[in-house]
Amino acid sequence: MELLLDRGAAIDAQDEQGTTALAWATEEQADAVSALLLARGAQAGPVDLAACGMAVELRGLLEREPWTIDQGTMQGTAVHAAVRRGQAATLEVLLERGADLCVRDGDGWTALELARNLGHGELEAALARALEVRGEAPCAGGTQASESASYRCGACGEEIVIDVDRTEGETQTFVEDCPVCCRANEVNVRWAEGAGAAVRAHLE
Repeated sequence: MELLLDRGAAIDAQDEQGTTALAWATEEQADAVSALLLARGAQAGPVDLAACGMAVELRGLLEREPWTIDQGTMQGTAVHAAVRRGQAATLEVLLERGADLCVRDGDGWTALELARNLGHGELEAALARALEVRGEAPCAGGTQASESASYRCGACGEEIVIDVDRTEGETQTFVEDCPVCCRANEVNVRWAEGAGAAVRAHLE
């Protein structure tokens, strides 16, 4: 990986499904690769930072771009990523910022259910306390899907926030031009049961 970057490989390049190397590294728990990519300047979203335990950076990102907190990827939201990796510090940041705890990941799990299934007792307790403080039920019945999602332009790497409408179908494909570089991206949206939208995109 380092050799490829030294030879000019685009660090935020996306595959045909719109996934970056950093997203794959965090999903596969390849910590050394994630650390290398972040050190070399890869663009990281909330899910990436939550998975890597980068609480300071996550807090800073959410202060600048608060609307990204509940945006989903194939890993779920940042809350799911923090729980899956056992990252108490980033989970604390997300709870402080009011992250939606009833969103379900691609496997249909809420963050609380995921923590329980993985045996992360400390995180499970933190999530349960947050739900109690908010006066929310444990989300057994699911939640309304998010209508906000994002993807990165396959040409310039800009993060594009879009509105998606679940009534248009559980899976959606459309083409739109990047508002920054004007290159056309094919956008693929997939909804999981009880969850928000997961979005991937690649150049048309």
